[in-house]
Amino acid sequence: EFWFTLGDVQYKLGQIAESDEAYRRVIDYAPEDPGIWTDYSICLLEQGRFAESLSILNEGIKHHPDVSKLRYLLVSALYFAGYRQDALNALVSALELNYQEHLQLFEFYPALAIDKDITDTIAVWGTSRKTPKNNG
Repeated sequence: EFWFTLGDVQYKLGQIAESDEAYRRVIDYAPEDPGIWTDYSICLLEQGRFAESLSILNEGIKHHPDVSKLRYLLVSALYFAGYRQDALNALVSALELNYQEHLQLFEFYPALAIDKDITDTIAVWGTSRKTPKNNG
């Protein structure tokens, strides 16, 4: 928990290199905490470090396949890295895991709410599924 908190504080203070080191220590010592994967990937996304964020998210999903927040962040990372079709495929996967959580995608990155392909995929998926899974 110390390294996790330190990583967050250092990031907020703009100490990026130190923050990276702290987050990586948490990943090494406590990969079972899904919060480290989400927080670190958000920091990387905010810096435009898409390839690194994608790597962290994919690894986090391996450790926590049922955490929908990781999957919705993956959609964002793929989208902003320019992998639109992969983002749409990841969106379907996230919707299948937990449709009810799809609004967090727009909470992370409101700009995605104006992308017609994203909103159409959500709308079509939502109307075609009667009983979506309810995983966290």
